[in-house]
Amino acid sequence: MWASAEGPPKLPPVPAPAQAAPMTTPTPQPVIQAQLDAYNRHDAEAFAATYGPEAEILELATGTLIAKGTAAIRAFYAARFQANPKLHAEVLHRTLQGAFVVDQERITGVRNPVDGVERPPLTAVVIYELREGRIARAWMVR
Repeated sequence: MWASAEGPPKLPPVPAPAQAAPMTTPTPQPVIQAQLDAYNRHDAEAFAATYGPEAEILELATGTLIAKGTAAIRAFYAARFQANPKLHAEVLHRTLQGAFVVDQERITGVRNPVDGVERPPLTAVVIYELREGRIARAWMVR
């Protein structure tokens, strides 16, 4: 059966499969959760820290820029927290897709700026894009 009396030819050992490199890109969920937690604590400093230095918050339907850059984001939300002391967001549904997170939220504690009366709860969708471990862009859908 074998051409040689020594048996089958000796083959070199099969190398072990290469190990996959560990993921170095942070997952977006902890950043978004930290942002939500800061929002619910009314901590404008911690809230803004989850955004990149050139981050933008926009209204999706109109393209209106709400705030750009961490200083403007901090100032906008500090004023919002002060005007709405019961402001609170609850995530109803969260979807992660690569560098994007889509949250459907129930917002309570929003006051009417004219008469100060608290509005009924509202539902909003926020689409976050993350880059380098921070929020680069957020689109609001109300």
